[in-house]
Amino acid sequence: MAPTALLTHVKQPMLKRRSREIASDGIKRAKEWIGGQDKPVVDAKIEAFQQALRSCPSSQALEAVINQNIRPCSFRPFVNSNAFLWNTIFDYQAGVGGGGARVRPEIRAVYDLPDTVGFSLAHAPKDLDESLGQFSSFCWYFPDNDLSRRGNGHVYLNQYIRDTQSGEAVTNVNNKIIGHYMKSTNLSEKECATKMVFYAYAIFCSQVYLEEFYGALFVVNQSENRARIPVVADSDLFLHISALGERLAALERNDAVVENVLGLDYDMLLGQLKPGFRLEHSRAVTKSPYDEESGEYLVRDELTGDTIRVFCPVAIQRFTISGYNVIKDCWQKFHSYRYTHCDFTKDDFKELLDLFNKIATQMQIVSEIDEVMHGIVNGSSRLLNYG
Repeated sequence: MAPTALLTHVKQPMLKRRSREIASDGIKRAKEWIGGQDKPVVDAKIEAFQQALRSCPSSQALEAVINQNIRPCSFRPFVNSNAFLWNTIFDYQAGVGGGGARVRPEIRAVYDLPDTVGFSLAHAPKDLDESLGQFSSFCWYFPDNDLSRRGNGHVYLNQYIRDTQSGEAVTNVNNKIIGHYMKSTNLSEKECATKMVFYAYAIFCSQVYLEEFYGALFVVNQSENRARIPVVADSDLFLHISALGERLAALERNDAVVENVLGLDYDMLLGQLKPGFRLEHSRAVTKSPYDEESGEYLVRDELTGDTIRVFCPVAIQRFTISGYNVIKDCWQKFHSYRYTHCDFTKDDFKELLDLFNKIATQMQIVSEIDEVMHGIVNGSSRLLNYG
């Protein structure tokens, strides 16, 4: 989904406002909104975007188009955003240079179904970092192509639509696996497919799995050597691991409720946030938001330099998925003033504090998964032969 800068914003009202203003004033207004971002959008793309919106016969029609075609998207690991996905925009931008907007009607169609779940998986973990780390994140919503660095993400779902004309959903899990679990659990095909997605996600997040199969996983993109996972024959163990995976996945929902496991003083921290605060994001080493020595994260205003220090253990500071440092490269970047063009509010700050607690909770759940994985990798649990 590109050019991302034109089509997405972490705040839906701002995406609507920006789209209206670009429809009215074109390149000049677009540069004001997105000119400071890392990936510049070529003028031709902006003009095509404006022309598409101006094809609406009235302001009321434009408003209807905007309201009907903005949807939530899984944007980066632990960062959900909003995407303006109107087919006419893609039609106008087709063939314009500077990075193409890929039209994926089959993915859009399957994510229109309320029971679609899936996760992003990088096929080339060796291209992401110098060492192997978690290379999967959950996708509750329409997935962006950059869920992994360098457009390395591929989405694996519980179902897919073979023919977008008919709209019929087909199970996207190996028939032998589905048949085995349907028989042993008395669950339906659809239920087993969904639980298989959560099971697979749990395995891919396991540190024991990553360490045990390091040599096979830390590779460049090789179609014949896709990452594989052990599938247990015991249905109770399968359901247990699936439940752990579902708990992990739930952390990435928009409506996720998380415990304050880090014991952060929300009221005290939110009380330090001044009106008009503009969250800073910089690539400069001297402006890193992390203080590893004190175990703190620095919430800094890009104009005044005012700083709020938040307890953030080093392990959480270094938490990385699919080549991204989740806090700095994902959340902070796309909530900064440079990307949002709006003030950092108390609601935003609370969301950031929740993110710290989500990452801490993820680590706790992964520890539970690892306890089970020890028994799987040492051969104590019988595996299902589904080849």
